[in-house]
Amino acid sequence: MTANTSRSIPILREDGTSLDWRDASYEPRVVIGDGRGTVEHRLEGAAQLGELVTGGKAEWLVELRSPATLYAGIVGSSRARSFALNWDRDAVTSSSYVIPGMVTMQAVDLETHGLHPVWGESPITVPPGRWLVRGNARSAETAAVQTGRKDDKHAAAHNEKAEHLQDELIAAVREGPQGLASQMRAKLGLGVREGIDAPELPRPMTSSEYRDPPLALERDLCGSLSDLTPAIAAQPAFWTLCHIAWIEADCFEPPMDPFFLGAKVTGKMPSTSDAAVRNLFRRMGGLPHVRGKLSVLADCPISCAWWRGRIAELAAAEFERVGDPFSAEDAHRVLHAGTDAWARLVGDSVRRITVVNSSRLHAAFIAEYFDAARDTGGLPAKELQAALRELATFGTTLCFETVSWVELRGIVARAVAAARTAEPAEPKE
Repeated sequence: MTANTSRSIPILREDGTSLDWRDASYEPRVVIGDGRGTVEHRLEGAAQLGELVTGGKAEWLVELRSPATLYAGIVGSSRARSFALNWDRDAVTSSSYVIPGMVTMQAVDLETHGLHPVWGESPITVPPGRWLVRGNARSAETAAVQTGRKDDKHAAAHNEKAEHLQDELIAAVREGPQGLASQMRAKLGLGVREGIDAPELPRPMTSSEYRDPPLALERDLCGSLSDLTPAIAAQPAFWTLCHIAWIEADCFEPPMDPFFLGAKVTGKMPSTSDAAVRNLFRRMGGLPHVRGKLSVLADCPISCAWWRGRIAELAAAEFERVGDPFSAEDAHRVLHAGTDAWARLVGDSVRRITVVNSSRLHAAFIAEYFDAARDTGGLPAKELQAALRELATFGTTLCFETVSWVELRGIVARAVAAARTAEPAEPKE
């Protein structure tokens, strides 16, 4: 029996859910603390797996995934069973996870002795970049940036019942910049001089520019916010405090209604006060207790611009490494091409411990959709989401960080083609 796809490869799992290996076990020991850690891979039985590492055909590694910062990457790898882990604490949040295991570095022919008889007797061809041994996801919370006092105040303010806030918040918005800033300070328990040293915006903005920034403005915003780290940019409280500072600095041209209360496309007031106040909270940083980690990635226009710019820069670095002719601006143009597509791109990614947050995968997606974004000015949102969900199913068998760029482009192209030809789901009654 010869396997040619990553979906039909035997995997030794720590949790025992795979019955591929009859008399083998994997018990990794991972110790985490302050942006670093150690791992010890303990393998019993399955001697040929250990021999693959000794022979340089596979490696032990640990992958870190931080859904809130759209990050997935390798934080340590070695032929030795014990080694140190290191990562940038500024790139992750408290909701991060590490996944230990063994991945092929080159194509191998895996003998079937020790495997369940269903695998037959012929060697199994395993391509590079496939998990052969995989541990459970473990929290990396102790390595996270702590939110701090102001975030707790921000969360407490949002947890107040909306009906007690709506009328006074809407009145404050209509009073003008200083009235809105004062009301937000009061709700957050901030004194007149309390706050943060917010980064300066490139120029004052109109309400239509704010709600849906054009690409050129987004690029300028990313330049002004270039000193931010993902760990800070993932905090709704940070963006709320920034908005207070920007409002007080007259960065938004009055009236305030179409900036913070109105509909995204038209700026017109919603039909209910509840909808208007939700628009306000979302655009100033989000509703964490309702939207969770998605808030700063999909609701706040300026934070969305920063996140698109970050992914574009990481994609550009990958393009340069592999020799593809795309720039950071090209990548940003694709991500900016459809806000609905962007929301779908980050929606699933931020809610799951998923491999689709790999910057290499983002780069491959951007390259795949570059022509569509350039020619039509938009992206097929539902198609993109379907392709991402298809790719997410590879997450337990394939390590996107170790496969070749050519293979990764092919995997993405096939997922997009499958999503493109899929029949639309029947409407629910």
